[in-house]
Amino acid sequence: MFLIGSSFLLVASFSAAFIFDSPFRSPFSDFVKCIFRIFPNKPIPGCGRVLWRTIGIVLVSVLALALGGYYLWGQNYLYFLFVYFAIASVFALMREGKETDMQPRFISLPLWVLISTFIVFTTFIVSSYFAYFANQSTLCILCFVIASILLLSLGYVGIKMSETKPMTVEAEAVSWLLTTSFSDKDLAWFQKAVQIAGQSPNIRAVLMKRLLPLLLPVVGSLPTHGAVTTEQESCIKTLAILMDFAPRRRCLWRNEAAVERPTLPEGLIVGLKKLQASREKCSHRGGPIDQEDLRNDGSVRCPQACVCNAVEHILQLHELAEVRNKDEQEQLILKTESA
Repeated sequence: MFLIGSSFLLVASFSAAFIFDSPFRSPFSDFVKCIFRIFPNKPIPGCGRVLWRTIGIVLVSVLALALGGYYLWGQNYLYFLFVYFAIASVFALMREGKETDMQPRFISLPLWVLISTFIVFTTFIVSSYFAYFANQSTLCILCFVIASILLLSLGYVGIKMSETKPMTVEAEAVSWLLTTSFSDKDLAWFQKAVQIAGQSPNIRAVLMKRLLPLLLPVVGSLPTHGAVTTEQESCIKTLAILMDFAPRRRCLWRNEAAVERPTLPEGLIVGLKKLQASREKCSHRGGPIDQEDLRNDGSVRCPQACVCNAVEHILQLHELAEVRNKDEQEQLILKTESA
């Protein structure tokens, strides 16, 4: 239990030393960061972007694992010191991460670090058991080699994941502000969310998931005639913009999470259909259409951003989602019958 507890504290300190948004920062994490500053952060001449720091940390980590295996075979507790240094080296090689327009990850970097730490430490603890309690030297070295390979491979994946991160920080901040101040929400923040949503379909998917519970109570109370309040009009336009993205399936191989458009309540759909029937068509009908006026799904975006165009777009996306769900259900039934 002492080993597990100390391991958790050390790994938390390692993450705080090299991951800028880690919440476990402490004087010890600053001390660990200072240790790795001995490796010069300069490129190797003639090797492109390869740094002396990267090569130095990798070589010293491999040497530390070799010394750790030697001390483990000799039942010397200095073995843990070298293993912890190798683990700290993985965190030292992680990047701060560049925000890119990418599909949300199925497994985030913090979750990957947690899973990898559990797997690696379990394997190292098993090798320690064979060395100090079972006196099985062969099994001890075998488990140690497996644990070292897991540390290097899982650490490499974590380092590659740390190079990029989804461009959703600003969207999450705005959605958090709107969610926490739900009782006195400001329409200006919804307009800010719309401006951010225009940057990427991935951002629209994030905002749609976060802001839909706030939009539904306002949009769901639509009148039976064409007159709508300013707040309802703003929310309808916001909903139409946020829904403008293509659903995508989950891909485990590329670590991409599924992007699904939430299902709208039947009462809202009925209200939108009544509102659509009670209003006149947009002024852009029948005129020339520019490429900039087309949405992602090919429908026409009204230059004046009128309410009836937004309502029409929401209903079109809802119908597409119903057709897709029906096709998926039919495919599932066919697979079940064939099985």
